[in-house]
Amino acid sequence: MNKAEPSSSKKRNVLLLISKLIGLIAYGFLLFFIYLLLMEFETNLFIVLLILSFVSLIFIGPFLKQRHKKRLYARIFPDKKKKLKEKYESKRNKYAFSKQTESKIRDVEKIDLNFKYRKPLIKKCNKCGMIVPGFSKKCPKCGEPVLD
Repeated sequence: MNKAEPSSSKKRNVLLLISKLIGLIAYGFLLFFIYLLLMEFETNLFIVLLILSFVSLIFIGPFLKQRHKKRLYARIFPDKKKKLKEKYESKRNKYAFSKQTESKIRDVEKIDLNFKYRKPLIKKCNKCGMIVPGFSKKCPKCGEPVLD
């Protein structure tokens, strides 16, 4: 590579700088246009300055973004992410070897539904039809014992 030729990264930096300058000039024209427009409607100068400052913060804010800083938690526990990644990798490897090749099909004919269900939460009185809680033994309306 010839020393007279700039490298591609330098070309890219120059193009980035030129594009930022063009954007800044266009932004200046936009602010000037907004200023003229607001002055044409006879807006108070203080309000015009407030509007222009907020518009400038909206457009220039992303260019003033600081470099990525580590958060406080990341600075206190620097290797937490690595430990989590290693833990995940070890679990993944453990399950990779324990996979079954053939899944067993359940025999549907042998399923038995004759098992004890849990006690119902509400019951209905056989005589009057009132709905009573499951823990009550007698119906409060007619006094008959409530059966399951």
